[in-house]
Amino acid sequence: MFRWTKLAAPLAALLITGFVAPAAHGATPRDCATTLDCTTADIDAMSITDRLTFVRDMESGPAQRIAPGFAQWRNIEGVLEFFIDHGWGASGTWVSDVDDGILTGAERGLAIALGMGTDTYGNPGAAKWASFLTQSQAGQLADRAAHDHAWGDAEQTSTDWGTTVAAQLGHAPTDVQSRWFQFTQVYRFMLMNRPAALDEINRLGATVPFYDWATDVTTDVPSHQGAEAFYQLVSLNVIYAGESTILLFDAYIPVLFAEWL
Repeated sequence: MFRWTKLAAPLAALLITGFVAPAAHGATPRDCATTLDCTTADIDAMSITDRLTFVRDMESGPAQRIAPGFAQWRNIEGVLEFFIDHGWGASGTWVSDVDDGILTGAERGLAIALGMGTDTYGNPGAAKWASFLTQSQAGQLADRAAHDHAWGDAEQTSTDWGTTVAAQLGHAPTDVQSRWFQFTQVYRFMLMNRPAALDEINRLGATVPFYDWATDVTTDVPSHQGAEAFYQLVSLNVIYAGESTILLFDAYIPVLFAEWL
């Protein structure tokens, strides 16, 4: 006799998430970067190496219509490179879910900005990425503070969506991953709270090299090196879960400053 109890877990998952996620259809990174319509299931099915290719293909492909030489997601590349280094992000894991949220948001945001559709696939970060991209294209984010706030807000919203999906699916980070995740929160905090005075200093012909370097989203170096540096801190139990932002800064900034030097 068929036992309905076999359906209990799948049905519970559907009730929690509120929707049936579209199945992956085996799209390649190039396919996804061309059509900009790959689902969360498609991206979750990708290896982290393929996701890195996907991001680079979006930048070198359709994003060039936003701005020639588009490189606004190099920061995301750096984090993916870190994941490759440590074998994080396999399909069906917490890291995959959160990263999926970021990449789906960026993909759909680009599609919306280019007039290739309006569907956010349920990711609230997509609309914010679309706004960031259209404002950038119109030259409305010339000030670094405005640019970084819009960028950080778009990624934060996409990230939050990814963590929500992970919780709905019952996926949890390891202790090290949970503590390491705080690094990315600090990074986005720095982006969204860049002191406006720094732009005034830049306009006077001076620079703030360390802060500018640390929060430069157009290169993969700070995010890759910063991710590794913070990983070493949490692995050595220098950083614990739930530390305040101030304590995280106290631990992290000197390490990142050494990387910059």
